[in-house]
Amino acid sequence: MSSHEHDVQRINHLYIVVNFIFSLLLINHVKGVIFWQIIAFREIWQKVII
Repeated sequence: MSSHEHDVQRINHLYIVVNFIFSLLLINHVKGVIFWQIIAFREIWQKVII
């Protein structure tokens, strides 16, 4: 294996790791947004009922 191929493999690995972390953060962010929207909706809904 040449050094160039080794570098390419390392870059590919790094790319996969970064993508994985990014997607995890994105999923958590979306979950958080949905969670807070549900809470806000419930608060508004309770005020409407009362």
